[in-house]
Amino acid sequence: MTDMQKMSSRVNIFFSMALLVFNTFYFVEQGERAIIFWIVFSGVTFLLDLLLGMPLFSNRRHVWIGLRIFELLMYAVAFNLERYNAGLALNSLAMLLLLFQLVFSFDYGDIYTRVITTILGILPAAVVLIINMLLTTMETREIFERTGILACLTALCAVLSSMAVLEMNKIEQKLFEQRRLVDNTKEINEELKQHQEKVKRANAELGVQKIKLETAYNRINSANTEMILQNGILKAMASVIEAEKLLSIMTASLKDELKLNCCAILLKKDAVLNDEPLCSIQSIFSADGEEMLCTAIKENVMDDYLAQRGGYVDNHVRADSYRFLDDRSAGSLLILPIEKEEQIIGGLLAIHTRYDFFTENRMFFDTIMAQFIIALDNAGLYAKMQHMAVCDGLTGIYNRGHLNLKMDQFIRTAEEEKTPLSIALFDIDHFKRVNDTYGHLFGDLVIKTIAGFANEMAKKYKGFAARYGGEEFVLAFPGKDVETCCEIVEEMRSNVHSMKLDYDGVYVSVNVSVGVTGYPQCCEKASVLLEHADWAMYYSKKHGRDQVTVDSAEIRGQLGLTEV
Repeated sequence: MTDMQKMSSRVNIFFSMALLVFNTFYFVEQGERAIIFWIVFSGVTFLLDLLLGMPLFSNRRHVWIGLRIFELLMYAVAFNLERYNAGLALNSLAMLLLLFQLVFSFDYGDIYTRVITTILGILPAAVVLIINMLLTTMETREIFERTGILACLTALCAVLSSMAVLEMNKIEQKLFEQRRLVDNTKEINEELKQHQEKVKRANAELGVQKIKLETAYNRINSANTEMILQNGILKAMASVIEAEKLLSIMTASLKDELKLNCCAILLKKDAVLNDEPLCSIQSIFSADGEEMLCTAIKENVMDDYLAQRGGYVDNHVRADSYRFLDDRSAGSLLILPIEKEEQIIGGLLAIHTRYDFFTENRMFFDTIMAQFIIALDNAGLYAKMQHMAVCDGLTGIYNRGHLNLKMDQFIRTAEEEKTPLSIALFDIDHFKRVNDTYGHLFGDLVIKTIAGFANEMAKKYKGFAARYGGEEFVLAFPGKDVETCCEIVEEMRSNVHSMKLDYDGVYVSVNVSVGVTGYPQCCEKASVLLEHADWAMYYSKKHGRDQVTVDSAEIRGQLGLTEV
């Protein structure tokens, strides 16, 4: 059902109600039959208009058209029966409205359809008029009057429908243009949306590319910084060959360049011929804090972390997670093992305040540690060469050449600072007989064993042990007086005396004869200490061996020697 049909149905209902009211009051004077007729007529038309406005009939086009034609027939009868101007005008207007509805029920855009529909719509009234003319005696004036009204209604319907069609065409054209404009606007909006989406995607891609470029730029800068740092560290490491200096340079460089809270390196005993563990720490901690950390590291608190393959990293350090850190500020922690021939000989500890610090720089640490191990190998080779140059090949303690150098230092320090310097010279009793009886290999074992006792005393009491020649050895104790030196060498002599060496099931005992002297207690000049110690040792050998003799004027007199 069209919008015009709905509107005309509502107008018809209004006219039917008006016609019912008008005829009821207007025909009061015409008698009961007229009143009843017009009440019935008006009521039927009103009910028809109500039914035609309902969806049941209005949505069925053929039913709607049929009922409208029936209604036209009723109005045609009423039109021909009406003899009063007011009622005739109302009926004519209702017929005109019904004609409009009937015309617009078909293809009203076609002029031929409008003409045919208009003629068909007026035809019921014309047929009724002709029948009325034949069956009744109508005056000529009335015939012309009603015929003229029908003709006027037909012409008026045709003209008004044509005008309505023109207006509706204009409206439809405007609506079409508006729809087209709306469609164009939608298309433009859609294109704009698509363009905006493209722009958004392009901006998103540009943002991603920008982030990637910034990341790449940061990585390049970081790699460049790491390369500069690495070259600087390698250059610094290449300038030293001592292990302790190497550790100090490494820790200081890493701590300063990477802004670390702490950098520590530990080398275990015998890593580079070192008798004790070496530990170097550079940190923002106090001296006491560094000492505590160094002690903890030397006590092997990091061994479990060093044993992990590839090292250990914690980029989100929690408080109290590591007992060797105590309350020190740490956000990230790195522990890397120092390996040599598949053996862990030490470790690196690095601490930084910031979280996630040891993420992208692991390769740098791996590279720098590999270079450090190479430098450490060089330091080890240098230490071996130094050891070979200054140590005796058989016993491992210092040789006579290094003894002469150290004695010069000891003597110079003692004379300049007026500090005591004590010397003990001893040899193995009846060593020739041991060699002749058990052979030179056993004799070498005896020499190495006695050298071990001497070296043990030197380390224990902060002295200096050296092989003086053959089966003779020297113990020097800077800063210690003769009495202290005598106690030390007496402990050594007693240990040697208690020792038993196994030779094919035979236990062999050896003894040593010792001579002790000191500056300034026994000698006025430190330069003659070795000579005086030799005299005292000679006295021990002459008077029973296996004893300690302290240099004195009385002893020299008994030997027939004069003081130098």
